[in-house]
Amino acid sequence: MPKRDGDHKGIPVKASGLLLVGPLSVKRNPYGSELRLGRVGLDGQWTHKREPQKSARRSLVVSARITTFAAMKRILFVCLGNICRSPMAEAVMQRIVDEAGRSRDFELDSAGLISYHEGEEADPRMQAHARRRGYRLTHLSRPVRESDFRRFDLIIGMDDANIDRLHRLSPDLETDAKIRRMTDYCINKVADHVPDPYYGGAQGFENVIDILEDACQGLYETLL
Repeated sequence: MPKRDGDHKGIPVKASGLLLVGPLSVKRNPYGSELRLGRVGLDGQWTHKREPQKSARRSLVVSARITTFAAMKRILFVCLGNICRSPMAEAVMQRIVDEAGRSRDFELDSAGLISYHEGEEADPRMQAHARRRGYRLTHLSRPVRESDFRRFDLIIGMDDANIDRLHRLSPDLETDAKIRRMTDYCINKVADHVPDPYYGGAQGFENVIDILEDACQGLYETLL
């Protein structure tokens, strides 16, 4: 049968815009070229099928998931002076999100609970041990600010003393709930804190990196 006006994919459609095809029919939108699938009831009234509404709901769900996945996560790592443990944690976490292709989904920073080293680079010993594992520490020390409690979603301390001090600095209960302990995210390491290597030897710095690599991986996995 040759196609007539209004034909779509070989389905003949009358010029009036309606043709029964078994229990279903195809109707042309009088204001455009859209074809709508539907059926004619016993009363002779045509009703379109409602699958498009189902598709719309599915689109909303997908959209919500994309929004959740793409939401920026802001994390602040904190130690005493911000020259050893916290800048190392920042660098470890940065590598993890970079390698996962999620750099745009995270804002990472670190800070100290004292301002004694403000503006200084990381401890040269920490930098040396970091370089051996392919990390480059570029952060300059800065103290924790009150605005950090508003800006960041998680504020992660390295030991109990850090945690206690952060709770004292926290301006309210809402921001107080953002404070976490770094070692709570460890996967394989058994540790209740990240020890300060400042007064120790080379093994102390290596141990810090070992713990941070394990804990930061655990932290990342909890945020997926």
